[in-house]
Amino acid sequence: PNFGLSRGVWWQNLQLPRFFTSGLVERYVPSGANVIFWPYAADQGNAEIYQAESGFWFRLQSAYVTPGSPPIPPPWNRLGYVQSLWFGGIPDFPLGAREFRALIAYGRVAAVMSQGPPPTALAKLCQEAGLSYLGVFQGVALWRVPAAVFRQTRTSHAELLAWDSAVYAQMLHAVRRYLGRGGRLPGLDPGLLEKGGLLPAGYGEGLPVPNGSAQSVTGWLPGRRRPGTGGRHWNQVAGWIGPWRAGQYAVGIAGNWRDLEPIVRRYGGSATRIYFPYPIRLGTGIGPDTNGLLLLSFRAHLPASGKLARDAPQV
Repeated sequence: PNFGLSRGVWWQNLQLPRFFTSGLVERYVPSGANVIFWPYAADQGNAEIYQAESGFWFRLQSAYVTPGSPPIPPPWNRLGYVQSLWFGGIPDFPLGAREFRALIAYGRVAAVMSQGPPPTALAKLCQEAGLSYLGVFQGVALWRVPAAVFRQTRTSHAELLAWDSAVYAQMLHAVRRYLGRGGRLPGLDPGLLEKGGLLPAGYGEGLPVPNGSAQSVTGWLPGRRRPGTGGRHWNQVAGWIGPWRAGQYAVGIAGNWRDLEPIVRRYGGSATRIYFPYPIRLGTGIGPDTNGLLLLSFRAHLPASGKLARDAPQV
């Protein structure tokens, strides 16, 4: 092929921060330490190149080399917060700092870096998580993880994996409150709930669904149709909220069946339909490592009790 016809596609100029090439990284980051570099996803930045230029002085917590879908290997592919970071989002809501701090503690991360100056959302997240901002050094913004973060973070691995259940509960509660105030089903979406103060800031309309794509927004549902007609029903945490069939609404979240099963046990008894992985109706024989979108529909005039009813699906 004639590479000269499309040179911009085959190569680009790479600006290497002197922080890595001059050896300054060795002054601020311990040898072999785990580091989170923003952008988080491997295909959205040059963190691996910087790591190589430093002589592999540090390790990358997000360096997942797994071709195909899903791109994140276990056990990290089960962490909803990792999924949000991987797809380029920095969720801005109350759970964010707690989950980020838990991710840092679980991954034994010593520092967080970004090519400076740092994005405002990242700076805010690191501040709320209790990280120490050291400044921008030769083109790299740097946060150090104080020992207190590890002492004060009591979130276990199991609690970190409960992210999906906590997010789903917040979304469902927001819809109930909206309907309890006399809200109408047409137009129901995460953005509407956020603007009405029913959903914490940062949930709404932050994760667009590419039209005509054969792959879902989470990369888990290739070839399957998605609920809704546009991205406005999705939010930043791979959740889905919207009107369903006549007099009903649906709330869904993408994840791993091991982490989504508690949602079915808690709310399945009052749901009219349960899909997993959507658009398949929930049945038996689901593998524990199955990934997909869990979607539950409810009658608008019968709020879900939140308790397991006698007719709840046996899963």
